Amino acid sequence: MAPSMARSERDRTGWQRWCSPCWKRTRSTNPLERMNREIKLRADVIGIFPNEAVIIRLVGALMLRTYDEWTVARRFISL
Repeated sequence: MAPSMARSERDRTGWQRWCSPCWKRTRSTNPLERMNREIKLRADVIGIFPNEAVIIRLVGALMLRTYDEWTVARRFISL
């Protein structure tokens, strides 16, 4: 197990190479949880999806809107 741990050290400590202002914004999964709640809410409103393309379109639109909000507000990560 020790050789495997040594080989994976770079992957395990990769977060430490990020700039420190980014740490406080990525330490939580709250944005991801908020996105999942929004998708679930919209899916409950729609009810039954006729095909997979509709689901992809819905999730893509929600993600694009969230990305635009983060970019404009610079609330997430601004490098």
